[in-house]
Amino acid sequence: PELQQLNELRKSLSPERARLIVEQITLRRRALTKFGPLAARMFFTPVQLEQATDREIASYKAERFGSAGEGRLIHDYCCGIGGDLIAGRCKRRRQRGDGFRSRSRRR
Repeated sequence: PELQQLNELRKSLSPERARLIVEQITLRRRALTKFGPLAARMFFTPVQLEQATDREIASYKAERFGSAGEGRLIHDYCCGIGGDLIAGRCKRRRQRGDGFRSRSRRR
């Protein structure tokens, strides 16, 4: 299927753009195990996806951070794609029904 998609896209796009689109589709399919339906709205590189925290570990971390105290600001100094922050946000929404404010710092 990937080769068929690639050939079809090359009819209207540059070879490089077509390759990138097919790669992103493939990565999003693989990301379903780590991010569930949210993967369809995310962008990945192969290395980022391989290193991303899966849902179970991220959920565990969110529970631990959540027990640190209500209203405390949590800083995420990781350079990942946000798996831990997504889990934290989901946990906060379940607990309080609102969003999880976070700050991400990239170096």
